[in-house]
Amino acid sequence: MSISNTKKYLLFASAIAAASFLIRAVNLSYNSPFNDEAIYIVIGKMGLFGGDWTSYNAASWMAGLPFLYPPLAGVGFELGGIVGARMLSVVFGVLSVVLIFFITLHLSDLKAKGKLKAALIASALMGGAPVGYYVSRLATYDIPSFFFLLASLFLLVLSQKSKNPGKTYFFAFTALSIGVGIKIITGIFIPLLVVFSYLTARKKVRLFLFWKAYFLFPLAFTLSIYSALNFRNLIIYYQTQTLPRVTAGEILEVFRENLGGVFIFYLIGSLGMLVKGQLRKWAILTLSAFWILFFHLAVGHPLSLDKHTFLSLAFLSVASGLGIANLLSIISQDKRSFLIRDLGLVIAIFWVFWFQDAQKYNILWRNTDTPLAYLASQVNPGDKILSEIGASTILALYEKDFPTNVTTFDWLEYKKNSGLTAYKDAVSDGYFNYIVLESEDVPKLVSFERIHDVVTENTEENYKVIYNQGVFSVRKRNF
Repeated sequence: MSISNTKKYLLFASAIAAASFLIRAVNLSYNSPFNDEAIYIVIGKMGLFGGDWTSYNAASWMAGLPFLYPPLAGVGFELGGIVGARMLSVVFGVLSVVLIFFITLHLSDLKAKGKLKAALIASALMGGAPVGYYVSRLATYDIPSFFFLLASLFLLVLSQKSKNPGKTYFFAFTALSIGVGIKIITGIFIPLLVVFSYLTARKKVRLFLFWKAYFLFPLAFTLSIYSALNFRNLIIYYQTQTLPRVTAGEILEVFRENLGGVFIFYLIGSLGMLVKGQLRKWAILTLSAFWILFFHLAVGHPLSLDKHTFLSLAFLSVASGLGIANLLSIISQDKRSFLIRDLGLVIAIFWVFWFQDAQKYNILWRNTDTPLAYLASQVNPGDKILSEIGASTILALYEKDFPTNVTTFDWLEYKKNSGLTAYKDAVSDGYFNYIVLESEDVPKLVSFERIHDVVTENTEENYKVIYNQGVFSVRKRNF
């Protein structure tokens, strides 16, 4: 790769990154903190600034190590509130777009100009698609985990031409380990990365030895140690994730809704890859794109699939870029310039429509800023609060009341009882100073609906309503 080509690639990658950043960074205060955003920030603040990593026993219910992402979210929140925490995700999202540019660049078999076209198409799809916008604007551990997975893939691709493959393989192992440590779900891609890297290294004796010594063995050892040290927490997490199964059609619909128009480019790209005889490369990218879907079909529910499809978008984008660039390369020169211009216009139009469509993600949950601001104005240190809103309440009251004084509908132990009995007894006894509820019209999990009914039925004697706006109400203890 010549110096002039390198500068050109960096210039175009920077342009795609800048455009991707602009659409993601606009209006990051689009909604109040989502429940998951709030709890990760709270855990990070408590652990990093308070030295308390145990109060919430996060290791037993978080799908990742609590001391990796939450501290970053906590720092972001300290610097800029929810906007600061989300900006961290924006950065990881934009870096992921850049990785897709360079992954596609190195996977393309075309000459310099063809490689650039492939990389631009892939990164443009990655940068503009709605699910990429959505995941990159949530202060959750999804996007940093996905970034490190893609970083590992990029390094594995790079290792084939690296002057120091041992170092490159070790960095690939390190990035993959961090990604899995941040969020466990990333680990389901380990078999695919192992197979891909094996296929690219097996025919070169020296490269194969480096692959085993610096990627495969360290990965197997780390996974063994991680599983041994976290076996109990992994079992508890698995047990708490049991959800009612849904139909395959419902799961497929979630998958389709979140990827939409990308499939059009993928189908065209598939044709381009097959025409060039790149069957194995196409099969690996296609399998990787649908891998997360197969996982959700196997477990029988679409929980977090809307976010996990970000990884499907990544592989579909690469396949699209490689294949469409292949098709452009076999078209006559006079027609090619017109097609490239038209393709750029089509992608630009998709960006506009995708950006409009992506706004639906900004209102996926009800804004709780107003009721929680009112609650914060009433609460004193040491008050006990029960909140149906969830972890957003803990974050809103963080500076006024210790986090563990806020109880959500997730779990309660009271007088050696737990579950519904504990909620009923605690409310009947007037244990809580304040109770925050949503109206009965708000859709709820079955377990939350039961708690809501029990709490509502037992508040009349000891509590009075002091706030009632929209779907939210606040009750204060009478004594």
